[in-house]
Formats: sequence, C-alpha cells, structure tokens
Amino acid sequence: MMKGLLYKDWLMLKKYCRVYLLVLIVFLVVSVSAEESIFFSVYLMVLSSVLGVTLVSYDEKSGWERYCDTLPCPRELRVNEKYVFSLILMGAVFAALTVSQVLHMQITGSSGREVSLTLLNAFICGLFTASISFPAVFRWGVEQGRIIYFVAIFAMVGLEPGAVKFVQELSPEMTAQLFGSWLVSALPVLALLIFLGSWRLSLRLYRKRVL
Repeated sequence: MMKGLLYKDWLMLKKYCRVYLLVLIVFLVVSVSAEESIFFSVYLMVLSSVLGVTLVSYDEKSGWERYCDTLPCPRELRVNEKYVFSLILMGAVFAALTVSQVLHMQITGSSGREVSLTLLNAFICGLFTASISFPAVFRWGVEQGRIIYFVAIFAMVGLEPGAVKFVQELSPEMTAQLFGSWLVSALPVLALLIFLGSWRLSLRLYRKRVL
C-alpha cells in the first residue's frame, strides 16, 4: 500500500507541480555559475522539502483524506508516506545539488570548505522546514497551518544565507576551530533527530484530527 501511495504522489507531482520542477532545474543551473550560490542552494532544499506539504494540500482539496478514511488505509500509513516521499525528494535534490556545487567549485574556484558549508546548511534548512511544516498541516490542515508553513520557508531562506555569510567572514583560525569542533558535526544529526521527532508528532496529531 505504501508503494501505491508513493506512486500516487509521484503522478500528482508530475501533473500539478511542473512549475516547481522547472524552478528546481533553473536554480540548479544558475547555482553552478553564481558567485554566491548559498541562496540558490538553500532555496532548492527548502522548496523540495515543502513539495510534500503541497501534495497534502491537493489531497485536502480533492477530498482524498476523507475518502481514505473509508478505506483500509490507516492514517499512520498516510503520514509515513508523506515523510518518506519528502525524504526521497530531498535526497534527489541534495544529490543534484552536490553535483552542481562541485561544478561551481571548479568554475568559480571556491574552496571545498565553502562548498561543504553550503551543502551542510542546505541539508539542515530542508529538514528543519519539513519538520516545522508537516505537523502544522497535519494538525490544522493546509489553510489554517499556512501561516506556520510560510514562516518556516521565509525563515530558512532569509536567515540561513546571512548566517553562512557571517561564518565565511570569520578569520581562518576561527573557522578552522569551528569546523573542527563537535558542534558542526552534530548539526546534521540534530536536524535528523528533529525531523524524526516531527514525524512522531505528526502521527499523533493526525490520528486525533477530525476531518
């Protein structure tokens, strides 16, 4: 049944989200030659992370959620499928982003440290955005959860590039000390733990929601 739900979302993605896919491709191409690619990279990961939320909105508007409640398709499975589908999308975009950043490094002469920092922040921003957005829409629906949804997007896209710029302007000694600390290594793990916590929370909230 999970495979069927994933296939359903893939068909919806191709039919209703072509504009998003076009934006992903354009931003990937632009990020290769852009002098400051951090914005494009973070935006790409954030966009890929919220496509799953966009699909929830289509399910809600079409009445799919109520229809599923009449079928032997438990709510837990539907939540799990959305998180899995989101992880697949983010993984695919992150792989493409890694290739584009390697090309960016060759073209612009950026250092491996800068590329690593860009990819690290994009990865964390994508996970954080999904972690905030999914519980909101599973608890209140897309319409009522839209405020939290957009706050998460603007926060990640707007604040993270500034934070990265701050780190990039640190002295080489301070940067080396920062990257050599356990904190940077722990950030992706922390982002994954928050994502898993969000997953668990969404299961509880959606189980109790009245459609």
